[in-house]
Amino acid sequence: MEQYYHTNLYLNLLLLFISAVSLSFFAIFYKHKSQYYNHPNLPPGRPGIPYLGETLAFLTTGWIGRPEKFVTDRIREFSSSAFKTHIIGKPTVVLTGAEGNKFLFTNENKLVVVWWPDSVSKIFPFSETTSIHEESRRFRKFLPQFMKPEALQRYVGEMDEVARRHFASLWEDRDEVEVLPLTKKYTFWVACRLFVSLDDPARIAELGVPFDHVASGIFALPYDFPGTPFRRAIRASKFIREEYLMEIIRRRKAELAAAAEESHQDILSYMLTATDDGGEHMSDIDIADKILGLLVGSHDTASATCTFVVKFLSELPDVYDRVYQEQMEIARSKSAGELLNWEDIKKMKYSWNVACEVLRLTPPVQGSFRKATTDFIFNGFSIPKGWKLYWSVPSTHKNEKYFPKPEKFDPSRFEGSGPEPYTFVPFGGGPKMCPGKEYARLEILVFMHNLVKRFKFEMLIPGEKIIVNPICVPANGLPIRLFPHEASIFYKHRSQYYNHPNLPPGRPGIPYLGETLDFLSTGWTGRPEKFVTDRIREFSSSAFKTHIVGEPTVVLAGAEGNKFLFTNENKLVVVWWPDSVSKIFPFSETTSIHEESRRFRKFLPQFMKPEALQRYVGEMDEVARRHFASLWEDRDRVEVLPLAKKYTFWVACRLFVSLDDPARIAELGVPFDDVASGIFALPFDLPWTPFRRAIRASKFIREEYLVGIIRRRKAELAAAAAAEEEGCDRNKMKAHQDILSYMLTATDDGGEHMSEIDTADKILGLLVGSHDTAAATCTFVVKFLSELPDVYDRVYQGASPLLFILV
Repeated sequence: MEQYYHTNLYLNLLLLFISAVSLSFFAIFYKHKSQYYNHPNLPPGRPGIPYLGETLAFLTTGWIGRPEKFVTDRIREFSSSAFKTHIIGKPTVVLTGAEGNKFLFTNENKLVVVWWPDSVSKIFPFSETTSIHEESRRFRKFLPQFMKPEALQRYVGEMDEVARRHFASLWEDRDEVEVLPLTKKYTFWVACRLFVSLDDPARIAELGVPFDHVASGIFALPYDFPGTPFRRAIRASKFIREEYLMEIIRRRKAELAAAAEESHQDILSYMLTATDDGGEHMSDIDIADKILGLLVGSHDTASATCTFVVKFLSELPDVYDRVYQEQMEIARSKSAGELLNWEDIKKMKYSWNVACEVLRLTPPVQGSFRKATTDFIFNGFSIPKGWKLYWSVPSTHKNEKYFPKPEKFDPSRFEGSGPEPYTFVPFGGGPKMCPGKEYARLEILVFMHNLVKRFKFEMLIPGEKIIVNPICVPANGLPIRLFPHEASIFYKHRSQYYNHPNLPPGRPGIPYLGETLDFLSTGWTGRPEKFVTDRIREFSSSAFKTHIVGEPTVVLAGAEGNKFLFTNENKLVVVWWPDSVSKIFPFSETTSIHEESRRFRKFLPQFMKPEALQRYVGEMDEVARRHFASLWEDRDRVEVLPLAKKYTFWVACRLFVSLDDPARIAELGVPFDDVASGIFALPFDLPWTPFRRAIRASKFIREEYLVGIIRRRKAELAAAAAAEEEGCDRNKMKAHQDILSYMLTATDDGGEHMSEIDTADKILGLLVGSHDTAAATCTFVVKFLSELPDVYDRVYQGASPLLFILV
């Protein structure tokens, strides 16, 4: 009984405590409510529930994909274009329509100033009380020219270069992609390049991880607890500003002091060299803060717009076709490899109208806040000092008064003079209009150009839901299926190629494949010459036209054809390999892997000549003896071709990079076999295909395995050179008389050394080029010697060094 009594006592005390706290809370709330909402002549509206106000209603309309509903419902309910509410913890007046936009934009820094929630200042503690996207007056003076169209003209080519690399690495050779994550990477890569000249993929990836935490946490619930997105954003912001960017700033200041200006025409250099009205430079930490603000401000909004461009182009084939025609007209005017320029951007009028209509229907940002700096009157209503004001983008963008049939996608709305002032406001307006408007325009148009000239596409989730949280995005990231343009390009160029006058006789074969299957199948049946001899007989000509490996081709046969091609090398013709090879060897020039470019030959002036190779006969013999001792002797039967491949690979490893350790050779052999097997595989870059394995193996060999060897060799050569200067013994250099040492020490006509990655690429090319061909020849030597005992006997009696051990 006593226990029961004590239990009830504790429960009663707990209820009393909760009641007291609740009463105190409501007392405070209603005190502040009366202070705010009893102000005379406020606009109509309601404060909502205690503390939260109408925040949940404000947010949920975005979560369900109808952000305009919160505003339109209250306009209809209160019959007023201005109404009061209480959102994100603040008493707020919402101004709608062109009239409300005009009032706020024209009274910027007079009656109102930009305002953001206090939580933002925790992530950007050095920011002034201004928008991250719309930097303060002082910051604008530090950027007098950078964001203006005439200044950004020079950066169109750089944006295009980044876009090409982006599409090549993340879109091409894929059947399906999720667009939103990729457009975020694109806008981030562009910003890193133009803002701080950051172009190294590894360094960008290093920054990308904490940056994603910042971008994700800005609009997260502001709960500063361990493990929350908001806490991660605060920590990531601190790391980026105080460590990552500060390191870049210090290096740049040192470079600028040394007058190393060539690569520094970016926003960071502007900020470091510019001064304010008092002649003062911005502090390093302030610069780091502003750079981070710009990176964030240029990220989600532009990436969301690019994503919705893809959505609408997928849904509207007529619009896609017009954009495609406009962009391909520009593409056809460019020479091979030529980047976009400002004149090209000016020709993208229809494409920009499309982008504007995308921004009208799916604006990334739904509105923004201002703070009243004094009491004032708007449309007869009193707005108290300190109150927040919110302007709503959809209140004009989807208003039939300003845009007839507002739900219809119609790019023609932006022809001529375009919409009425203050009705199209995706970038804000007035003195605080987003300074990155022109930057965003270029970024979006460059994206559209590179997208449509490569692909058509279709949405994998038709009618995918749109959410606002708080950026407007597709709920599932917009997964799409890609259709590269090669097939349609084939038909277009087929008539261009095959209607040329006076071509040799022949035929183009079936659409797209041409005669490739016939060309390959004769090899599969063991009669590779049949493809050529059949057509020589059919067309009664030693030259005939065909279409193989995706290209219009003329086959020249006989000694006359050989002589013509070989004697006109680098005059009328150059060596060519299928594009698929460049995916396995991405740094290769457009030359044969077996016959390296002229520049490469200059790096190897003597190595491949007979008189130079004489010294390596003994090394080849040593490798051959070890090869036969370990793989042939003490066996009754062997399969020759795999062993011949091992032999040529061992010899190449020894002579090219002085690699002699069986374990290290075996370590390289696994990915090398993938490369060698995939070069002539069907070029389908899909998981588990030989072609995909070859691409990955090539990347590993070049960027990790060979670069590691190269760096060690450079250190050894430097140490040996230093030892020689000091008069020490140079015997350590004995193991370095190989092709790698030649490439590392030789220079071109300009006195330049080959880069590490270029050296690695060339070494891999040589390894591949010396592998299958020599191995096949050695294999057929065995075949014919086996079949022809008389020939074997004569070879046996006077065996050359390379055949001595075998026979």
